Amino acid sequence: MDKIAVIMAGGAGERFWPLSRRTYPKQLLKIAGERSMLATVVDRIQLLIPYENIYIITGGQLKEAIEDELPQLSKDNIIAEPCGRNTSACLALACAYVRARYTDDVNMLVLTADSHISDEAAFLNDCREGFKLSEVSDNLVLFGVRPVRPETGYGYIECGVPLEGGNANGRCFHVASFREKPNTDTAIEYLKAGNYLWNSGQFIWRTSVLIHAFEEVFPECGRQIAPMTQCIQNHDADGLASAFNEIPKKSIDYGVLEKYKSVVVVSVSFPWDDIGSWDCLDRISPPDSDQNVLVGNVLALDSSCCTVYTVKGQNREPDHEKLVVAYGVRDLVIVNTDDVTMVFPKSMAQRVKDVVAAVRESQKGKYL
Repeated sequence: MDKIAVIMAGGAGERFWPLSRRTYPKQLLKIAGERSMLATVVDRIQLLIPYENIYIITGGQLKEAIEDELPQLSKDNIIAEPCGRNTSACLALACAYVRARYTDDVNMLVLTADSHISDEAAFLNDCREGFKLSEVSDNLVLFGVRPVRPETGYGYIECGVPLEGGNANGRCFHVASFREKPNTDTAIEYLKAGNYLWNSGQFIWRTSVLIHAFEEVFPECGRQIAPMTQCIQNHDADGLASAFNEIPKKSIDYGVLEKYKSVVVVSVSFPWDDIGSWDCLDRISPPDSDQNVLVGNVLALDSSCCTVYTVKGQNREPDHEKLVVAYGVRDLVIVNTDDVTMVFPKSMAQRVKDVVAAVRESQKGKYL
């Protein structure tokens, strides 16, 4: 059975504003290393899946930029959504392309473009185990991560009974429930309970199983897969857009996973972090002796536990010309770009999207 990887790369990355912008969002930025986050994901998974079976799904406004970022991929493998309609529609579109291009059923690994994974070998091994599991069962397989802190920025998965006959070295469980992002007290309870995992937003399933799940629990989405497949085969872009736009906006979690009867979760063996907001840099970047993370021409004096990031240009390369000084401050994020400077408490990192909304409402959209 063919194995493919589908990388969802359509998000705007608003919690990383003002670094992340509409035309150059966080998945194209070099936040966690010398390669962009998206290129890093492709580099990692191509050790298991050949380039011709790696697909990127993104927004139309980003297709050309991603083609430039990933010249090793065929342009036909970089799929532009007609519009943004959340992850259920994104993955239904992926199913339609698979049906249009592959004769037989396909084993699909779904990845996000903004995951930080430090143990590549463990990740690839868990992917192999997940492929084995999805190939021999009719389950939707999720990757869950054992919590290491009471995180309030992630959703959680409650583990039920172990999957009988499952592999993954006894780390596979039926899903008992999905939990939304908790408050701090609830996150502490989940951590103490020991049977909750972070929802990494990464999955493995056979395409036929996902399509069946769509048809059973989200038929408004499932019924559009066949017409989208036909439009792809006929190169009918207008028809594809019309069918795609009929799909209600729902996440794959809410649209399918919370309702479908056969969903299991593998407790992965690799360290994982979602590069979703500014506070994550504390966990993925080496700090100085005062626990500051400093990027660019930055001077931190009598300051501790701060993230100071100064960049220039559309590709957000570190700015080594303009000096940014943090003096006598603690627990702040300071971000400086060509046209925006933003300062906020690190504790409010999850609320940067509110700032983006305020900028939009104040008719200053050119800064987004």
